[in-house]
Amino acid sequence: MSTNLRQTLRAEPTAEPMSARLDVVLDKEVWKAFGAVSTPTWIVDLMIRLLDVDEWRNLKILEPGSGLCNFLARIYEQYPANAFTGVEINPEVYAMARSLYPQFTLYLADFILWDAAEEYDVVIGNPPYGIIGDKSHYPLHVLREKKAAYKRVCTTWFGKYNLYGAFIEKGLKMLGRRGKLAFIVHRARHVHDPRRVQAAQKAPRGFGEGEGLLSRQ
Repeated sequence: MSTNLRQTLRAEPTAEPMSARLDVVLDKEVWKAFGAVSTPTWIVDLMIRLLDVDEWRNLKILEPGSGLCNFLARIYEQYPANAFTGVEINPEVYAMARSLYPQFTLYLADFILWDAAEEYDVVIGNPPYGIIGDKSHYPLHVLREKKAAYKRVCTTWFGKYNLYGAFIEKGLKMLGRRGKLAFIVHRARHVHDPRRVQAAQKAPRGFGEGEGLLSRQ
């Protein structure tokens, strides 16, 4: 992360409308068990700026693990002439999001195992954090039965793998030519380095990294 970006993060306000926060509308144990993390609006705005999109028109925009569609809703406020898609695994959250945003195409599905034929121009979001395992040791115990399936489809999965790494891999695979991905994640060498993701995917060269941004060139 650059010095300028660090300064921006420190300078931005932290106030957030309560209606946009999963930790307010869901029981704490529920949203923690899925690795959900709320995203302040100013962080959403910063990530939209980092995408540096030339023209926000006729784009296919995807928010994986969309929750209450913080990213889609914010982009829609400013640039409604696009196609907006969200994927959410929690049925309760999915139902709330559908009632709030009937104009979006929302899927009740597990993003990592989601079979989608489309490619997207923008993939943006705040993927779940955490390691899948037994409830006594790991937060994402509700996904324990899916771990084997995740490992089969994620070529970057190894060791005590954090779930957001799988979201990065899947998100990159869903980008169209010159598509851009922006996720807010912990900085971890084994998933943050696009060269390692690229090698694991056996993908052609053409992925570039910016300040929190991966793009397909």
